[in-house]
Amino acid sequence: MKTITDSQKIEEVLAKGVEVLYPNKDALKEKLLSGKRLKIYAGYDPSSPTLHIGNAIGLRKLGQFQKLGHEIIMLIGDFTGMIGDPTDKSAARKKLTRK
Repeated sequence: MKTITDSQKIEEVLAKGVEVLYPNKDALKEKLLSGKRLKIYAGYDPSSPTLHIGNAIGLRKLGQFQKLGHEIIMLIGDFTGMIGDPTDKSAARKKLTRK
């Protein structure tokens, strides 16, 4: 699949609904303009029974990169999901079983 290097379309993807880009916007824009096909992924926690509206924001952005011709990977953790993410919490949650 050929990647789209249209400067206007790339600028829209990098600006619309985006507050900050790391390490910086110019570095990502340069890669996108080069025509190199990028692999972009987002990880999801499988311990939740559903996705929520906050997930829609990331999914939409992934779709925009996909429309530019980049490879999108949705990563659903297995072992990591059993441990959980203790970010911004005083203690890690109890380890879950595969069941």
